[in-house]
Amino acid sequence: FVGTVASMKAIIKYGLDFVEGRILKLTGELMENLLDIGLEIQTPQEDYRRAGIVNFRVKDPAGLVNKLCLNGIIVSARGGGVRVSPHFYNTFEDISTFCNEVKRLLR
Repeated sequence: FVGTVASMKAIIKYGLDFVEGRILKLTGELMENLLDIGLEIQTPQEDYRRAGIVNFRVKDPAGLVNKLCLNGIIVSARGGGVRVSPHFYNTFEDISTFCNEVKRLLR
């Protein structure tokens, strides 16, 4: 409950347009980086079809999720891939760190 209240206060403070725009920028950056690594994006890539979720395909989603978790990165295995849900409070550095870790673990 406390977390929900704090989250709602932040959304009200920054405004829905800012939150939505920020999430779309973060997911766009995430998808670009994942494509650069050579991974298949399973979620829609067009701005008008996107949400705050990116799912990408790997051979062993659960294994990658477990390895990422050991490094403090929380994602989930869903739909035959890895589901990432950045929010407006994440940074572009977070996206870069995540992608670098994925690249390292998939070698």
